[in-house]
Amino acid sequence: MKKMRWFGKLCCAFAAVTLASLSVMGCDLEVDDKDNRYEEVGYAATGLSVTGQTTSFVVGSEFSLGNGVCTATYSYGDPATVTDEVVQSGFDSSAVASSQTVTLSYTHGGKTVTTSYDVKITSPIKSIAVTSQPTKTTYDLYIQNVPALDLTGMVVTATYDDDTTDVVDNSELSITLPTKVGENELTVSYGGVKTTVTVTVGIFVSGDSGNASWIPLSMCGYTGSYTSTLWWTEISSGDVEVAVGSAKQTVFVNNSYGTGNWSGAVYRIANSDSTTEFAVCRNDNYGWKGDLNTGTEGALPWVLESNWNWDTCIADITGSTEYVTVVNNGTTIDLYLHFVKNGSVIRYQYYKGIVGDGNAIKFRPMADAGADITYCE
Repeated sequence: MKKMRWFGKLCCAFAAVTLASLSVMGCDLEVDDKDNRYEEVGYAATGLSVTGQTTSFVVGSEFSLGNGVCTATYSYGDPATVTDEVVQSGFDSSAVASSQTVTLSYTHGGKTVTTSYDVKITSPIKSIAVTSQPTKTTYDLYIQNVPALDLTGMVVTATYDDDTTDVVDNSELSITLPTKVGENELTVSYGGVKTTVTVTVGIFVSGDSGNASWIPLSMCGYTGSYTSTLWWTEISSGDVEVAVGSAKQTVFVNNSYGTGNWSGAVYRIANSDSTTEFAVCRNDNYGWKGDLNTGTEGALPWVLESNWNWDTCIADITGSTEYVTVVNNGTTIDLYLHFVKNGSVIRYQYYKGIVGDGNAIKFRPMADAGADITYCE
């Protein structure tokens, strides 16, 4: 090995002489050495981005990202959230400023990466007012624990101590969410000042485990691989009844989505005595109705709304929290699937207009081949 070390140094010396004009660097590495830079540094940061950050501050306030999320990329491996590790510079709230550049920095693996954005510094806020109502103020169905409040069309105007006014970007607002059927007065906050806006909810579904809308763990606790040739042999008991004009919900985590786009959760909707199957739906845009005695599949009428992506379906669904909501309209049934990651809906599928019989229905989710699903209250 000593000869190898000598040979490596000779090669580096030769390279330094013959390629001096190219400023060759790093010849201090010997042939049988590991690249210590990898051991000491690991993988270096290559980029930094921020989304959802606060961009408006009043005079004298402290810097805050608000709901901002910082994401770093690396020379090797997946991106990571590094919100708590960034350092800001450039922020100064001592005086009013229409535009001020703030820079965020993040260091990893000996490399520092930055991103910049503009903020404004305003006079203290005297009041805010909703000067244009949201386009949507009535919700036939509101699912509390899924990001579903639509602020499109809403305009909030702030009045400052110096009597100037400005329209506030909706992303800067903090707003409470509906909590009940009927009228809900929502509190809109900005810079410590509040106003209200009212929305009306037809059917309200809560994620509170103490609420009757929640399917108990004991009623939907199927976990494991699908082995039967008939769906209903796996789900013949424990179905939850959903009355006309009401909704039921269950929430579970897709720990592993299996190996194919079909390997996930399956949802079965039947009549109140579980003898007539109205629909079986999978979360890959596929569903059918059938005969409970023979297993014969038939056409399933529905209106499907989805942002499914076949190229990324397994990665998207694996590790997601899935909110499953079934609504009994009477003669029709709607099934809403929301796949949530990092606080936002990454995928959704709605099966609307499944034909029922005008009576109570029975509903139950189960797992398909290869899926690892954890149900939770």
